[in-house]
Amino acid sequence: NKYLSAGRLIRRAVSLNDRVEDLVNEADRRACMVEFDSDDTVEHSEEEERLYRCYQELLRWIPSLKTDLATESEDYEVHLIMRLLTKGADSAHGDDAAGLKTAIMGWLMGSQKTPELALDLQSKTGRSFYHDATARLICPVDYNWSNATDRAHICNFHPDYLVTANSWPHFLYKDEIYDPKDPVKGLFKNKLLVQAFKHIFTSPSSADVDSVTDDTDDEIQASTSEPPLKRRKGPTDKRTCSNLRFALSSCMSWRIVDEDFNYEAFYNNIASFFEDCYTEQEKVETAKLLLWWNHSVFGRMNTSTYCPQAMEKMSVASTLRKRRRGAAWSG
Repeated sequence: NKYLSAGRLIRRAVSLNDRVEDLVNEADRRACMVEFDSDDTVEHSEEEERLYRCYQELLRWIPSLKTDLATESEDYEVHLIMRLLTKGADSAHGDDAAGLKTAIMGWLMGSQKTPELALDLQSKTGRSFYHDATARLICPVDYNWSNATDRAHICNFHPDYLVTANSWPHFLYKDEIYDPKDPVKGLFKNKLLVQAFKHIFTSPSSADVDSVTDDTDDEIQASTSEPPLKRRKGPTDKRTCSNLRFALSSCMSWRIVDEDFNYEAFYNNIASFFEDCYTEQEKVETAKLLLWWNHSVFGRMNTSTYCPQAMEKMSVASTLRKRRRGAAWSG
């Protein structure tokens, strides 16, 4: 069934935890407001805006959904579509979690000297802050896991050392290095992130190939002529980061709130980072980051498919313009 297959992308590219029904209901609510000439100046809540953005993203991936959910459709057809989409979404989420649970341990054990107490590939028992190999990765950058006092406070849930979505974890940063004077430096450039993304979105075997790109400013130039997220592929990072964080935790089953850490808030914070670019400099930095992701995941070839040239500035366009001007003058 097409909706069972299409549903697999919902948790990966549309929404972390929202029900399809909630997205559709928000769209219907707005449609009713338009139909009954509701005041256009009505302000929607932040939650309503978020749901509607997710609905628009859902339609971008499944264009036929709006027609199939039209009011003339039978109720049982609508419920069947919702059920199939939800089943596909839950299935993909389970596959991603199970695959990363094993893969992440292989990557960790292969990238460093095996710790005295090796981590189990199949069991999550002993991960999170119970083992240095995982603790240093999920430790918030505001704390120092190598400091004995910080370690003790984190493990004892000291109110000044809570592990929440208000801090970026170290695994988001290149080489797990955070610079408080430049908090954006290296953010979302960790090798494990790229491996996790490739494991989910390309193939598990591709994650074993080291393709992370050097990120010197001299090498990477990116156009900001389009909004950054229109030139995607890289982040869908939101879901990758959430999946990786869950794989590093000791939590046995998926839940939105794990102790003090809220995955939905974490997911939305990442979305805000990429979507809320207010200055030209922020747009340039985000465009460079997305280009770095594209190069790291898909390689440097075929760059024009996601970062097209400004053709009007190239030699072919220049010569054709000159020839047309010449023909106009001679005519």
